Amino acid sequence: MHCMMFEDIKNLHSDLAIVWALPKVYCCVGKMHKYVDEVINVEEVDPSQYVIFYNTTNACRNYEVKLAPRADKHRSDIWANHCGVYLKNHRLNLELPKENLENGQKILNQINLRGRRSILIAPVSSTSMKDLTDEHLEAISVYARRHNFCLIGSHTSSIMKFRDLGVPVVHGLSIPDWMGLIHAVDYVISVDTAAVHYAGAIGKPTVGVFSYVDGKVYGKYNPKFVLVQKHRDNGDWNCGPCYNWGACPKETGLVKPCITEISAKMLICGINNMIEKYPPNTILI
Repeated sequence: MHCMMFEDIKNLHSDLAIVWALPKVYCCVGKMHKYVDEVINVEEVDPSQYVIFYNTTNACRNYEVKLAPRADKHRSDIWANHCGVYLKNHRLNLELPKENLENGQKILNQINLRGRRSILIAPVSSTSMKDLTDEHLEAISVYARRHNFCLIGSHTSSIMKFRDLGVPVVHGLSIPDWMGLIHAVDYVISVDTAAVHYAGAIGKPTVGVFSYVDGKVYGKYNPKFVLVQKHRDNGDWNCGPCYNWGACPKETGLVKPCITEISAKMLICGINNMIEKYPPNTILI
């Protein structure tokens, strides 16, 4: 979502170089950005060396908590506003190298698709309370088999569960090759994590499964995004999204009802909705 900021910033300040400070592991992605002049390790930043310096670390958290439960801005807009800019464009502008696009296709080709269309599933985030449950994974794998889709798991922590379900797992990729794999597959199912944001921003048909943050806001600039969420706007849920990840009144241990009360039926309805809107023979990547 940060990537969506820089086109408008560069258009406003074409005479300035944009330096993006990132955690070292993500610098390889930042270097792909069309409007970023330099990428550096955030641990090596010396703010005194720059004419203008913005720290976006807590901008979104502060905004969303302040306006919760009605936080209304996409994170790219919050960050841009923090930097004094109002975005006109919300394009990703990441130019993935041809090598990584080809590697993604090779990885997909190594899986025995047998003529089936492919669905990449990202069931785990850095915050465990967003993760899909075993029941969710089983329902999705059954759906894929019944409808002749090849379901591909994409997270190391889910290897054993996916193997029990007979689902191949791709893991240990570099970030650019993982991005190439997302380009190569037909569909993506993801919780609120990098996969849903990248897939959606490149126009990949995507089901986003959201819990305590508002998926309608987070997915608003993704052109082929289908939301699955217990949301107050649906009329049958008054609990959220609340953004109150630290003190859920309905929480039991680490279990959040906003994810556990998403039923298999809701998930399958979302997948069907995505495939009906974007059937395999009309997918444009």
